[in-house]
Amino acid sequence: MTVRSGPLRVKYCSPDADRVRAPRTVHTPGIRVAYALSRRLGGAVVRNRLRRQLKAILTQCAVENADLLPEGDYLVSIQPSSLAKGSTATERKQAHSWSHLELSGYTHRALEKLQGRINASHK
Repeated sequence: MTVRSGPLRVKYCSPDADRVRAPRTVHTPGIRVAYALSRRLGGAVVRNRLRRQLKAILTQCAVENADLLPEGDYLVSIQPSSLAKGSTATERKQAHSWSHLELSGYTHRALEKLQGRINASHK
């Protein structure tokens, strides 16, 4: 199940799905997160900064509101296609300078949408 919020895309796979699970390496048991950030977003410095920010935001969400992040696997990505459609060099630079607050807002909205879909699918 996939949700979008602005340029952010979060894909969720429940732990009930039939698949082989690797050993847990995340702080919160039962939650695994992977990040997919395209080179089109920028160089390694830019991508790693975005990855660190997203990781901090998701860790904060897991600590403050555990219901927002149910157990399962997550793939968090920032869509370069949201920048590519007629984007200029200036627009791409603005994407590199998204504030922590903007990323946090996108992430919270995506997780709230995801939570609503998960609740709807369990009814």
